Amino acid sequence: VNGITLTLKLEELQLAEQSGSSDLDTKSNISINKTSTIAKIQIDLRGKRVDEALRETEKHLDSALVSGMNFVHILHGKGTGALMEAIHEFLSEQSFVTNFHFANEDQGGTGITVVEL
Repeated sequence: VNGITLTLKLEELQLAEQSGSSDLDTKSNISINKTSTIAKIQIDLRGKRVDEALRETEKHLDSALVSGMNFVHILHGKGTGALMEAIHEFLSEQSFVTNFHFANEDQGGTGITVVEL
């Protein structure tokens, strides 16, 4: 719903109670279990197509934000540069990304982008 995906176990679902009222209850009670959403610092996108890599990047950044991380590493490799360019363009459009840059040479250089959240 509105770009939010929920993954639940079958036993966590229950039938909604039917109400005799025609008014809809629009209140929601949402809680996030951070232990189930802990993100890894690095995601490896080498060999992926741009569209697939961007979807995975978005999911990875969402998990990192929910986990309270301040930065992540995106391993896109060097190759032709098409994947890196698409990821950098995507990152530049995200309001929650405060900065991004290549890793130090001894940590992967231009094959890895460090994203500050």
